[in-house]
Amino acid sequence: MVSLVRKIFTSRNNKNYVLYPKEYFDTDSTIPPSKSSNKPSFGSYCIKAKINRYDNNGNIMSEFVGYSQDMNRILDEIENHCDRRCRYNEYCCDTRITFMGAMENCNGLIVENYPNGETVIKQHHHL
Repeated sequence: MVSLVRKIFTSRNNKNYVLYPKEYFDTDSTIPPSKSSNKPSFGSYCIKAKINRYDNNGNIMSEFVGYSQDMNRILDEIENHCDRRCRYNEYCCDTRITFMGAMENCNGLIVENYPNGETVIKQHHHL
């Protein structure tokens, strides 16, 4: 592990700045960072919510993914789907959300993905 040393210096106009070493910004990704080509905009959006179901050894049993414009409802729906699928010694983790632009299936679609690549549609109606 690289130890990071911060250097604090004061500029001529008496503002403090923090200088981090190059290693602070390195990533594990093999893809170099780049600027997004998407411009911020107003209008349609979609909320993508994900939750994983684990066994008692911490192995992922399945992943639930849901899409909707109503964040509260899609969070409740995928958490309920995950809880209903849990058996003895299985549990669901915290839900993760992503704000996305307009997309085709942003109408309450919920799918369950298994580690073997199988996908099952759980719910597909407008929320």
